[in-house]
Amino acid sequence: MKKHYAVMAIVAVAALLAGFVAGQRLDHVPMDAADDSLNQFVMLLYENDSYQYPEEGRMAERIGEYSQWAREVAATGKLVAGEKLADEGLLVAPGRSPTPTIPVAEQGTIGGYFIIRAQDADEAAALAATCPHVRYGGTVSLRRLH
Repeated sequence: MKKHYAVMAIVAVAALLAGFVAGQRLDHVPMDAADDSLNQFVMLLYENDSYQYPEEGRMAERIGEYSQWAREVAATGKLVAGEKLADEGLLVAPGRSPTPTIPVAEQGTIGGYFIIRAQDADEAAALAATCPHVRYGGTVSLRRLH
């Protein structure tokens, strides 16, 4: 049953992000529109055993929360992009042919990402803490982009 909810959540987040991206494509912000004083950070959204999937029939509400959060961050000019990642992938390792698998890290599987702008890591962490993903037990890994 838990796996069923996981699949539903993945589909829902994919629909959310696809709709958001279709509505306002933010990953190609013109250079003059970007604030050069801000750093870019990737927020990797992890789902592990503590992630609370929505109850059956409540997926639309969860999608609405993520969508509202993304709209609010976009309105501040701090959202660059966000996408749901495909469940399938290739593992490329030295001396081996690519295999259709993605290793599950200790913190869980990566379900999606956002790229945000922030003055520093503290501001990025504060923004990441407001993401609905954290409220539902998911974890967010922040990495500054060079």
